[in-house]
Order: sequence, then structure tokens, then C-alpha cells
Amino acid sequence: SSGHWVEASADKAAEKAARKKAKAAEKAARAAKAAEAKAARAAAAAAKQNASAKQHRKEVVIDILPEPVPDVEERRVAKTTPPPLGAVAHNLVKPGDAEKYYITTAINYTNGWAHIGHAYEAVAADSLARWNRVYGRDVEFSTGADEHGQKIAQKAESKGKTPKEICDIYASAFQALNQRLRISNDVYIRTTDERHIKTCQKLWEMANAKGDIYLDKYTGYYLVREERYVTDAEAKEWDYKDPSTGKPLTEMSEESYFFRMGKYQQKLIDHIKNHPDFIKPDQYRQQILARLEEPLRDLSCSRRTFSWGIPIPGSDDHVMYVWFDALTNYVSA
Repeated sequence: SSGHWVEASADKAAEKAARKKAKAAEKAARAAKAAEAKAARAAAAAAKQNASAKQHRKEVVIDILPEPVPDVEERRVAKTTPPPLGAVAHNLVKPGDAEKYYITTAINYTNGWAHIGHAYEAVAADSLARWNRVYGRDVEFSTGADEHGQKIAQKAESKGKTPKEICDIYASAFQALNQRLRISNDVYIRTTDERHIKTCQKLWEMANAKGDIYLDKYTGYYLVREERYVTDAEAKEWDYKDPSTGKPLTEMSEESYFFRMGKYQQKLIDHIKNHPDFIKPDQYRQQILARLEEPLRDLSCSRRTFSWGIPIPGSDDHVMYVWFDALTNYVSA
């Protein structure tokens, strides 16, 4: 009858569904078993690789670790007995036995605390110094503090201290940072050091004897933050205000000594062209050469509006400006 036929068809459909379900379960079980076997093989291979690596592993001693100092004020005071500097902090050959290699950071201006930028520069220079010592070069690594100028005089006045007291505080902080980072500098030059002052004054006398320096008057807009005169075009573009602080530029007219830049312009061009490695990378070498194609203004190299600086030989009221003072540290060091 039709009732029996419908019932038989339903039984067959159920049986077919059951077989399909069983087949799917069997397939899933095989896949799980295969995955388990694959994982076991991978674990065995990793164990074998680790065992091999352990067999050939070499012990590396890390002996240059930053020194944690919890107290803020203590972090800013250099130790009289520096901590050990670790490997290749000193030359591995006797001076004179190998190629000389001189490296320096820019010296740090002592009107504020050290920050991450100072740490980066010190570590980068230290890495190069240590690498060159490993290769047997006779390395001299110099860093230091730039301590003169109007900004420091103003900072000292605002704090009720002398300029030298302010410089001592910040210079100590820079030295403390170098100690904690195990920076392996051979020299720490301060522009208030007697040897630096004498070197600057000697350089001035040599330039003056050659007729490279003359006295004249300078008039223009002065940017105290950068301690430099700006061009009339810059002053106008900035609406006669410091673009960073918004403070008005100082319009000044003062007597100043000038260095005859044009006298050495062609000699400088020839030297750069004849020594391709003198300025690197080449893009900056080309920029300097392009700049030297234009006439050079003589350089204002003294100030008489403040007294915190190196006295100029034979002058009672002028002190040296940064070009004859701070930049000479690379020689006086």
C-alpha cells in the first residue's frame, strides 16, 4: 500500500543520513589524527634544533649595563670615581702603533638638563669609538660642555646664581648621564677650562696677526634663543618675532669684531673638491659647495652686550662669540 511505501522511503533516507554522518565523523577523526602527528613531528624537529643550537651556543658576557639611580637629584650629579666602562673602553694598542681615529659629539649647552637626544648622540658616538678600538685603531673620543653666551647669563640671573654655578650644575648632569650609560669618552672638555680659554685666545691672536680680524659695527635683529643675528628677510618673514617662542626679536646695533670669511672662500672650495671624503654624505658636500658659490659675509665673532665669555686679547669690553669659542673645543680637547 501507499502507507508502507512512504515508511520504507523514510527509513532509507534516515539510513543514508546516518551513513553520511558516520563518514564525516570518520574523516574528522583522520584529520585530527594527522594534525596530531604533524604537531608531534614539528615538536620533535624543534627539540632537535634546540639541542643542536645549545650544543654550539657561545656564552657572551654583557659588561656594559646602564646603572639605575632611583633619586632624581642623584642622577644629576657625576661620580668622582667613574663606574667601570666594560670592554674596549680603552685602546687595545699603544698610541702611535696604529691609525689614529678622532670622534666627537657636539658639546652640550649648559642651560638645561640632559634629555634623550643627548643620550642618543653619546651612545652612537660611543658605538663607533668602541668598534674602531676593536679594529686596532688609536681612538680619541671627545665630548664636553659649551658654557658661554647670553642665554646662560640670563638663566643664571633668573636663578639668582652666577653663570659658572649654573654651568657646574648642568655640566655635572651631562657627565652623570655619560657615566650611567658607560660612555667611553677619553676627554671631557668644558669651555670654562683654562686650557680651552688659552687655546681660543692663541687662535685669536694668530688670526689677528694675519689681518683676518677687524673692528666694525653690526646692526640687525638678534635671536637670543639661538644667539645669532637673523637676516632682514628672516625677521620680516617671522613678523619680527621668534618663531618658536613668539618673543620679539631684539633690534641691536653694536660694535663687533669681524672675521674675513671671503679671504678663505676659494681655499675652502678647493679643499672640499680635492678631498671627497672631507664631508659625508655627498649630498651635504654638494650643499656646502653650492653655498660657497655665493659671496660670504664676514663673520661677527665678538660680543660686548654681555660679559660671560672668553675675554679677547687686547680688548677690555669684548668677549668671543661662539665661532671662536665653542667650536675651538675640537682643537683644545
